[in-house]
Amino acid sequence: MRYNKTERIIAALLAKFPFFKSLAKRLYQRFNFVIHKKDYYVKIKNKLEEIGGGFESESFFGYYDKSPLNSSNKYIIYHETDLISTSQKPDSSQNIFVILQNHQTKEVLKKIKTSAYNWQQGSKLMWVDEDNFVFNDYLKGKYISRIFNIKTKKETIINFPIYDVHCDFAYTLSFEKLMEVRPDYGYRNHISSLELISGDEGVFKINLKTNEIVNIVPLSLLEDLRNKNDNNELDWINHIMISPNGQKIMFLHRWEIAKEKFDSLYVVDSNGKNLKCISNNGMVSHCFWKNNLVIIGYLRNKQGIDNYYEINVETGECVFISDKIKKFGDGHPSICGDKMIFDTYPNKSRMKELFVYEFKTDNLRKLGEFYESFNFLGENRCDLHPRFSYDGKLVFIDSVHTGRRKLYEIEL
Repeated sequence: MRYNKTERIIAALLAKFPFFKSLAKRLYQRFNFVIHKKDYYVKIKNKLEEIGGGFESESFFGYYDKSPLNSSNKYIIYHETDLISTSQKPDSSQNIFVILQNHQTKEVLKKIKTSAYNWQQGSKLMWVDEDNFVFNDYLKGKYISRIFNIKTKKETIINFPIYDVHCDFAYTLSFEKLMEVRPDYGYRNHISSLELISGDEGVFKINLKTNEIVNIVPLSLLEDLRNKNDNNELDWINHIMISPNGQKIMFLHRWEIAKEKFDSLYVVDSNGKNLKCISNNGMVSHCFWKNNLVIIGYLRNKQGIDNYYEINVETGECVFISDKIKKFGDGHPSICGDKMIFDTYPNKSRMKELFVYEFKTDNLRKLGEFYESFNFLGENRCDLHPRFSYDGKLVFIDSVHTGRRKLYEIEL
């Protein structure tokens, strides 16, 4: 929901009172919906195709930084569940399914259970390469990940959960800590931590060939860098994303002071060297690698203005992108070539909007609008999380405009 200046000031004043802020926000959203309600649930000119399951099941992919379609466009992976409704919180005693499907024939080739999931990111399902995909699971009292080869039908067990993957290496963090501070990104199976391995939380690097793990950015180091002086404050790491060439990773360091949240964006070499904070102005939300040197992010600049910016990871230069997209607020940006696709949070009509922006021409095009009812709020929300196919010809979104969570394909 986009807010005017007065609304943002009130929200800032309520930031130190999370319960009252949440209550006021929900009441205000319902009031606005009554006034601004649309007479449609979806509006789109392009072809929209539902993927996965029948009426009795729900499907979704997960986060916005990965494509469910492999690089050959032949196979697609996604999550499916026959639970009562994904408007309810995830239940670790109930499995969902990872589906491998032939994209052309729609034949389901593999259906695998997993109990380590959430509605925002699923099981961190993603392609490792054209023939292998990976996802997280819970096995024998610990979180693990499973790599499945679609040609040999063989599976490799990795002794740790993954967050992002590039070739033979993966990076991970404490999903247990995420369950504590941001349950919409954590898993509910048990409470333990990778801290037991290294004596500290942090950003961990996993060798997928040897099953070895090392803490390359300890959380205690980040705490020291921000001069932490209150041992009772919460600190955590989230949203690890690997650069296209695999040589760098970015991640968010988040913490709370007197119930108020703060964010910093860090970049570090894949071996843990050259740690650099490239945004530390209080708020960093969703980011994406535009190329190996530039990150696109919705964040706050040094002047205190929240918007989409390009950040050069070498120089730290932060550049405003365009007046065309400054009014839409926070969203999830994905980039393919010269195009950026991004969504919005529900507006006063409870409609989420989907846009394509072209950097070279400064052209903006709306693709569609999608309704999200009040059944899907907070941890159980369904952001569109738009993602390109590798060739940029298709876009995939998760949406609940029919009242059920479904994965959709849109032709560009």
